[in-house]
Amino acid sequence: MNAFFESPAGLALLQRSGDEIRSFINSTLRNLPIGVAVLDDTLSLCYCNAPAEQILGPAQTVLGRSIESFLLNHELVDSLFPSLWNGSELSRLITMRHIDGNERHVKIHVSHFSGQTILFLEDYSEINRLEEDLCYFKTAIESAADAIFLFDPRGLILFLNPAFEKQVGLPPERILGEHVRRFWSDKSSNISFKDLWNQISDGNSWLGELTSVRDGQGEFNVDVRITPILGCGNGIRGFLCIQQDITSHKEHEWELEQTSEQLKTHITERSEALEKLHEISHLFHSTDTLESRLRLILIAATAGEAFGFNRAFLFLLDPDREELVGRMAIGPSSAEEASNIWGRIEELRLKGSIKEILQCYLANSKHDESAVTQIVQELSTSLSNEASILTQAVKQERSFLVLEGRTNTLFDPSILPILGSDNFAVIPLLIPDGAVGAVIVDNIITRQLISEEDIKMLEILAGQAALGIAHANTMEQLARKVEEAEAANLKLLRSQKKLIESEKFAALGQMAATVAHEIRTPLVSIGGFAKILLKNHNPNHADNRYLTIIRDEALRLEDVLNRLLFYARPPSLQLDLHNLNEFVSNVLSFLTAEIDYHEVKLKTDFDPQLPPIRFDRNLMRQVIINIVQNGIQSMEKGGTLYIETRDTGDETLLTFKDTGVGISTGKLNRVFEAFYSTKSAGIGLGLHVTKRIITEHGGTIEIESKVGVGTTVYVRLPKEKGLSP
Repeated sequence: MNAFFESPAGLALLQRSGDEIRSFINSTLRNLPIGVAVLDDTLSLCYCNAPAEQILGPAQTVLGRSIESFLLNHELVDSLFPSLWNGSELSRLITMRHIDGNERHVKIHVSHFSGQTILFLEDYSEINRLEEDLCYFKTAIESAADAIFLFDPRGLILFLNPAFEKQVGLPPERILGEHVRRFWSDKSSNISFKDLWNQISDGNSWLGELTSVRDGQGEFNVDVRITPILGCGNGIRGFLCIQQDITSHKEHEWELEQTSEQLKTHITERSEALEKLHEISHLFHSTDTLESRLRLILIAATAGEAFGFNRAFLFLLDPDREELVGRMAIGPSSAEEASNIWGRIEELRLKGSIKEILQCYLANSKHDESAVTQIVQELSTSLSNEASILTQAVKQERSFLVLEGRTNTLFDPSILPILGSDNFAVIPLLIPDGAVGAVIVDNIITRQLISEEDIKMLEILAGQAALGIAHANTMEQLARKVEEAEAANLKLLRSQKKLIESEKFAALGQMAATVAHEIRTPLVSIGGFAKILLKNHNPNHADNRYLTIIRDEALRLEDVLNRLLFYARPPSLQLDLHNLNEFVSNVLSFLTAEIDYHEVKLKTDFDPQLPPIRFDRNLMRQVIINIVQNGIQSMEKGGTLYIETRDTGDETLLTFKDTGVGISTGKLNRVFEAFYSTKSAGIGLGLHVTKRIITEHGGTIEIESKVGVGTTVYVRLPKEKGLSP
């Protein structure tokens, strides 16, 4: 300050008046970009300009306060005050407290002039924050797993993090100042570095894959993102590059492609195998006799177009004797015989579908396989022989793969010399009720090992074969039962002629019970196996229509049997309290498919105040089904079925109304008679049984009908005393 006033400008200023000098000083202090605070001889503030107010507080608040009140701690007081008192110069960074309590990082310069202490204050808070942010940013970049580096518009590298050093295998001093192209290979596929450079030079980011170079260790794939760094005037000052090593990712992509190709191949092979199995299954169930089906199982296991095993041995379970009986086998007993068999097959030059090929094999197969037939007979075993691997497969319902005479269970090794092979597989023939037999396959001639994949496909074949065997057995049993039932029925018909009219229904009832008892089991088996076959078939298979007919007709006959049994031996009532509205809704949901199929519209109106009543759920279900089905069948071209419930006081009224063809007066008087039906396909027990059920519940049933208008059925049931809605 003294130097200024000793200068020509200062001397010129001193020659002016005092007011001019004061005006000059005040103007200068106000316009200074840094804070200026003047302390009196007590070190209290007597002046501060606007920048100083930003650091300390408004002038009207801080003037007169000791400078000590703005210092953060006593150490600063001890180090600063000597300079303030003795007039020495001082410059240092300190922390000061604003009047509102906020802290400021300030660079303070202490000066003295004409006996007063002048403080020059520079707010470093923003600079400190920027320095902290810069330090944080630098730490983040240096800690990043991805390589990060900066290069200038000429392409020279200015900064890099440790990850980039590691990627290229060089120390910083050998990287800084080098051109970025040194670290990117010309082998980068589909990349034009000229286009890349033009794009980023225009201020655009670039993202893509390049091939980077590692010093002395070859090349590697990287994912690169380059972002321009713009200056204040929007000019490009440099570029930020983030580079990620994706070599492992590329390797995984390659492995994934290989796995995908293998999976496609596997799926194709499995699809072809499953298609073959589907055709074989269809052939099983279209073959007439049990003998042909058994031979077809063995042909499918050994035919080259199917599974291609050298030999196959079939065992059937005899439940009466509790034995696994060797039934038949197919395959060569020696290499010479195998050559002859395969030569005959080659002469056939078979073409076409697997079904056609197997049919041809079946027609040309020999039935005098004496050597393998003797083997399969020798392998017959009792189910009590727990050491037999055949018994274990059947009882445990699982397959066994024997390799070099060993598998995951202990078994009687005497089977090995009989088979003449120590590599074979045992597969049980399973249906839901258990095993019906087992199959052994081997490759005694080719010595090709059997895989777990082969076992899985064989198990599918075995499942289809087991169903075919069970179906054939059921059909044979059914045929015998039908013959017995026909003989019994003929006998009853002959006896019926001798009975008087009053005894007719008793005799018919006895006949119904006998026929139902004899036919129910095989009939359920037919329906059950038809359902199983439908489930396992392709939905679009041509045979599904016939299987559907078998299933539906079995269900219809079963319903007829139930009605006959009810007529012959009505069950005792099991009365419990139920909500009739909910019960009717549940039964109707069961009939939804049938209602929709006949294009019938269903409209219900249930009384929400209807109290619970007592009835037998099973019998009342039969009542509702009988009435609803009669209504549906009367509306051949569709129509509307109305169902409603009402509380009439002493009774609960259940009403069914259809818009069908109606019933003439003459027929209406007989609808409740046993064995009287208005339908050509009916047996005349539906409404008869319905009335008996309602009567046994203590209720009544009435029918009103008009030809061409429709029919209304009123069912009245007694209410439970003491119950209210």
